[in-house]
Order: sequence, then C-alpha cells, then structure tokens
Amino acid sequence: MKSNKLTSTQNELTEISTIYEDIKSRITQARARIYKRIDNELLETYWYVGKIVSELVEKDSRAEYGKAIIDSLSSKLTRDFGEGFTPTSIRRIKRFYDYYPIWATLSPELSWSHYRELIKIPRQEERDFYLNEAIKSNWGVRELHRQTYPTLKGFTRSNLFRMKQFYETYSEFEKVAPLARQLNWTNNMLILGATKTIEAKEFYLKMAIKNNYSKRELDRQISSGYFERYMLSDGKAQESLAETIDEDDYPNTKILDTYTLEFLDLPNHYSEKDLQKSIVKNLKDFILEIGKDFTFVGEEYKIQVDNSDFFIDLLFYNRSLSCLVAFELKIGKFKPEYISKMDFYLEALDRDVKKENENPSVGVILCASKEKKLVEYAMSRSYRQQWCQNIR
Repeated sequence: MKSNKLTSTQNELTEISTIYEDIKSRITQARARIYKRIDNELLETYWYVGKIVSELVEKDSRAEYGKAIIDSLSSKLTRDFGEGFTPTSIRRIKRFYDYYPIWATLSPELSWSHYRELIKIPRQEERDFYLNEAIKSNWGVRELHRQTYPTLKGFTRSNLFRMKQFYETYSEFEKVAPLARQLNWTNNMLILGATKTIEAKEFYLKMAIKNNYSKRELDRQISSGYFERYMLSDGKAQESLAETIDEDDYPNTKILDTYTLEFLDLPNHYSEKDLQKSIVKNLKDFILEIGKDFTFVGEEYKIQVDNSDFFIDLLFYNRSLSCLVAFELKIGKFKPEYISKMDFYLEALDRDVKKENENPSVGVILCASKEKKLVEYAMSRSYRQQWCQNIR
C-alpha cells in the first residue's frame, strides 16, 4: 500500500515537471517574440529619427548649425522621454541612418544593439563582413562586440595583411629594416604599397626620413615618379643604388632632368608670367619638387649692369650646394639663345650678389621640352654648369 502511494507521488511530480517545462518554454518564446518586436520597433524608430536628423543637418553644411540642431533635439527629447537621448546618442542614431539609408537593407535578425556595435566600424567592407557573420552564426550582441573589438583597435583583416607584408618585405633586407622603423605606420604603408623594388623603397624611406615628409608630401613624390626621375637625371640609372643614395647631398642637391608640376593647375593656354605667378603661389609644392634644400630669394629678381636693369624670373639659394640658383621659365621648346642669356645672369650674380664664401651660381632653364643634341651643342662652349629641364 505504501509502495503504491510513493509511485503515485513520483508520477505526479514528473507530470508537474513536464508541465512546468512546457510553460517555461512558452513564456520564454513569448518573451523572445515580444523582445524581438520591441527590437524591431526600436530599430525602425531610430532609423526614422536618424533620417529626420540627417535631412535637417544636410540643409546647411555649417558645423555649428548641425550641432545646434542635435543639441536642441537632445534637450527636448530628454525632457519628454528621460535619459537615452544625449547629443552623442543622437549623432550615433544619425550615423546609423547615414550608413544604412535604405530600410529594406536592414536585417530583421539583428537588433538596434547589434547595429550600434556595427556602426562603430568606419569601413563599409568590414561592417558588411561582421553583419553577415552575425546573422550566419547567430551572434548575440556580446559576441558581436567580442568579434569586432580587434577591428576597432586597428587590427582589420586588411591591416593584418599589411603587417604580414611589412614583416616579410623587410625581414629579407636587414639594411633597410632600421630605416622603416624611423617612419610612422602611415608613411611605411604608403611606401610599401606604392613601390615595387627594394631599391625604390630604400630611396623613399631615406628621403622621407631626411625631409620629415608628411603623408601628402611623400605621396606626391611617389606619384610623380621622383625615384625614376632621380635615377635618370644624370646618367646613373645603371649604377648601383648604394653608390647613388649614400652621397652626402642625397637626395636634394641633384638637379632632376624632368620636373612634374601638375600641382600648378594651369589652364591649357598660359604665358610665362602665368607660370611664374603660379609657381610663387604654390611655392611650397615647387620647393618640394626641386628639393627641400632650396630657399626662395625672390621673383623678378633685379640685377643692374651699368644703367640697365634685368630681371631673373625666380632666384633660389641652395644650402647644400652653397650657391645661388637662377630659374628661367620658358613655355616653349629650348632655344640655344637661352644659354647666353643665363650665362649673363650668372655672371652678374657672381660679381655683384654672391658672397665670398659661396660657390659659383647655377642656372636652371625650365622649358616645355628639349632636343638632346640641340642642348648639347648650345652648352658645349659654356664654362658653367647649367641644366635645361623638362616640364611635364
């Protein structure tokens, strides 16, 4: 009798446990559906708010206008709905819309909290990657945060590839590796990605270190093919790079055979005066092109011989060469008479302007193009070192 009672009680407990699990499952599922609906409503609401704010801010490009709009909305929303609508939160909501301006592209599988993690990532490719992974792997918000944390700290897949490439490149060339350590990561990546040979990498590494180039300055030098023009400038292209770049004057005292002056942004038809004015206006970029050891002395530099006045288009001083450098600007092809005129200017500079401790003056003729033999004949009897350059 007692045994039957015990069996009956155990069956009841088992039945109650089964019922409980069923009820628990239903409540859990119901809450999940409710939370999902709340998430979807919240996501749609924030997307709409972001759309309104983005459109308001776009009406006026002034930063102070956008700040005033966001601050005003934050104040009113906080007054009516409490915390959660700080200016930072509203900017985050606006960025959410800016990144995902088409509602249909949003995934119903992800909540606002998921997207709040995703919009921290500035690169679209990285955002798309983690969004797809979150959906495929059913990541919760905490797991998504854990997965994206390295990316937010700069360890993106593309950066990790660059780090691998950086290590593999310079581990093979021990002499170049110390140079790379003297530059910041941005400039190193620029040189690594834009050059093909170790010689070019070594050249730009040394150049950037010596001249303390910004990213913009270094990018312009690489884009203009400075290395190739430097190597060809005086017939040393076949010599070893080591012999070339170890010169004391590296890399600023060499006068290049070709200058790239695309930064002047000249019209299709221009005069020599226009060229001169544009160079002076963009003097920093011009000096960057010809070498940072150049110091600008003046434009239309006046020299007087007897009672006659003459004007040199541009006059510079080169610290490494310790001499004055006169630039004559010509928009056409080279002509032999340019040499005699430059000789006259250099003679006048040496007699009346040059100081005793300085070297003889140097002349540079900038012209649109030159014919090699014509220049050779014109300069064959000249006793001074001069160059006729191409403008590209």
